[in-house]
Amino acid sequence: MLLLAAASSFLFGGFFVQYLTCMPRSVAIFAVLMILSLGTAVYSLTQLSGTDVWIGIALAVLLGSLGYSLMARFVLGIKYQRPVPEPIAPREKGANSGPTAIVYFSHGESQFYEPMSWVLQFREFDEQGVPFMPFLARPFFLFILRSKYKKAGKSNHTEVHERMMRALERRYRNDGDKDTRFYLSFLDSDPRVDSVVAKAVNEGAMRVVVAEVFLTDSNHTQEGKHQVETLGLGRMGIDVKYTRTLWNSEKLHQAFLAKADRVVPVTERGEVGVLLVGHGQPKEWDREFPTETEHENNFRIKVMDLFVANGFKRENVSLAWMAFRQPSPQDKVEELVAKGVRKVIYFSAAISADAIHSQCDIPDLVHKARVGSDVELLNLGAWNDDPLVIDAIKERVDEAL
Repeated sequence: MLLLAAASSFLFGGFFVQYLTCMPRSVAIFAVLMILSLGTAVYSLTQLSGTDVWIGIALAVLLGSLGYSLMARFVLGIKYQRPVPEPIAPREKGANSGPTAIVYFSHGESQFYEPMSWVLQFREFDEQGVPFMPFLARPFFLFILRSKYKKAGKSNHTEVHERMMRALERRYRNDGDKDTRFYLSFLDSDPRVDSVVAKAVNEGAMRVVVAEVFLTDSNHTQEGKHQVETLGLGRMGIDVKYTRTLWNSEKLHQAFLAKADRVVPVTERGEVGVLLVGHGQPKEWDREFPTETEHENNFRIKVMDLFVANGFKRENVSLAWMAFRQPSPQDKVEELVAKGVRKVIYFSAAISADAIHSQCDIPDLVHKARVGSDVELLNLGAWNDDPLVIDAIKERVDEAL
């Protein structure tokens, strides 16, 4: 019975990790296996007597922890390679000139829950020495992420970015540009930016503009550049340029006001609260990537000033952070309502296209506010494919061209 208790506890630890991190279709299977192994361990312990009971409990805790630890290391250590095609030099293809490729590049998020993108993100943090949650707590992070996907149904991120890129392409076609080719790419989901750039080159592009649809200069934009630079395109005579990020784009600032105008009549601007929720990063990360916080703050202050210049009261326009920093959205909503506001519109200010953050995380934080049922809390989401957002992206691409 002692050995059975120990073996069952070991299995329980492994099944627990699988339950926390697995795909939704496998949750029931691992839940049953977890319950069976735990039940067997508990039953075995109840059959022991004397000092064997304490030895059994100690072994159960030790081997359960060992099973959890080993399975966590297996799940979080899975090798995953996204194949990148080898770019072929133009001279090897017999080409002297070719079209320009616009590679639309943003963060990326899977439409449905899958752990690998975050496993790769964990790995990137570790390689860069960026502090994050303890290794053995990461399965719980994935469990929470899966529950958010279940609540949201799916992430709209990829679909919205596809629409945004097609809208950008239509702008060029309407201006008479029939030759420039457009490609969609991401950092943390497929197709990855280096793979797409290589594909564009192999399809004849002699000039590549990576359109960085990011708000700030950060580890995300740095990693994207690193991926592309490892292709060695400069040695092949391929001209590669990157657009500037969008934090100081006046067009993007105006897009926020335009979205507000659709739901707030001009005569009511002075009575409505506005909340610009930033993403946020740990203060420790500011030592590595100070522009992330600096650009987020500067961007939101510019948007705030624009709202105030157009009839919203300064005291009714506030800033909050989704994570890592204060004030929280909850606190700021309660503060606005205490001033007499009965309608608050809020934006996921740093999110380029609707994602779990804008569909789930930020609304959940806002609705934690202790306010009356007469207060309307209206989610205006991420930037998405607003015409002014497309203007802002095109402006940056034109500048790079």
